[in-house]
Amino acid sequence: MDVVLIILLRILLVKKDDATKEKVLTIIAIANFAFWVLYKILLSMRPDFEFVFLKELPLHLCNLNSILIIVAIRTKKDFLLTFCYCLGTIGALFSVLTPDQNFVHTSIFTAFGCYWLYHHILLVQAISLVSTGFYRPKYKDIPKAAALLVILYFVMHLFNMILRSATHIDVNYLYTYGMEGNPITEALYRLIPLHPFFFLPVVIPLAGVMFLMVWLARLGKKDSPAKA
Repeated sequence: MDVVLIILLRILLVKKDDATKEKVLTIIAIANFAFWVLYKILLSMRPDFEFVFLKELPLHLCNLNSILIIVAIRTKKDFLLTFCYCLGTIGALFSVLTPDQNFVHTSIFTAFGCYWLYHHILLVQAISLVSTGFYRPKYKDIPKAAALLVILYFVMHLFNMILRSATHIDVNYLYTYGMEGNPITEALYRLIPLHPFFFLPVVIPLAGVMFLMVWLARLGKKDSPAKA
């Protein structure tokens, strides 16, 4: 489905002007976020799902991407577009491959169906920023995109701390307190046993993956003298 949608969007938009690309990509982004809201409303009605409002705010990486991608498309800020392309793709893939275990005993449609559809569309959105020719990422924007992720990470940890202190609900946006049962986060915490700093070593390989993604996006294309 992802490949088909990406190819279709490329065929439809690659030869269109920037204004048309911006309009179509914006509509898709807004529609997907609206779908996320509907999905959460449906999830809150499920008697077999422990829905806690403060844990379901749009503050995880994929949710932040679904909001930032609208801003990035409209403002055309290169570092934001690079953030949404790289982190949107990585985050959506991670979410699809490692779904929340709370969904195990819930409705396939409401939980897994909506969860997967939302994240797959987010994945298509992120890649289509590049595949449709809307923008071409630059290596110089990788440090800015990585820095934005680190800033958001620490802001979310502060938010988590405040909410945990005020409500005694174990909110964990951007997983600054780790992921229970996840061998990677548990290994990182053994290496650096301090929240939220245990996750910082991930930035190094992540920057490498972002570099590879930018390289792939630029493969076979050359900048014009004006853009070089």
